[in-house]
Order: sequence, then C-alpha cells, then structure tokens
Amino acid sequence: MEALAEHCVKEARFKDPASAEIVEIGDMGSKIITYANREIVAQRLPIKVNARNGYGGYGGATWYDCYLSRASNQVFMVVAR
Repeated sequence: MEALAEHCVKEARFKDPASAEIVEIGDMGSKIITYANREIVAQRLPIKVNARNGYGGYGGATWYDCYLSRASNQVFMVVAR
C-alpha cells in the first residue's frame, strides 16, 4: 500500500512534491467514477498527506482520495476531500 500511496502523491502535483509526507493510509475500496466522459470502476485509496503550501510552510495534513485503475498501475485522479 505504501508504494501505491507514493505513486498517488507523485501524480497529485503538489506545489512542492518533494515535501509531501504521507501521514496515514486508509483502506482501499472500489468506487464508480466518471473519467474521460465514461463511468468506470476505480480503486479508491484514501491517503492523508502533509505538504508545503505556496508560502513554504506546512499547513497541516489533508485527506485525499486517490483513484486508480483496477490493476493499480494508473492514477486517474487525486481529489482532496
């Protein structure tokens, strides 16, 4: 799970990606999402990340939902809760 979470963080495009720290990883589940104008079944991995903001300071950890392909090798999107 740690490797998947790191993959999600890399794809999330934080202002300072090198500063992103994974604080917690939730339980993976499935969810139907709209991607490329189609409904698909994706794996949802909740991750709690603390990263630097635009001012260079840490603003506190935030939960994100990372939606992956069922094979878990493609990140469709990473969305803040």
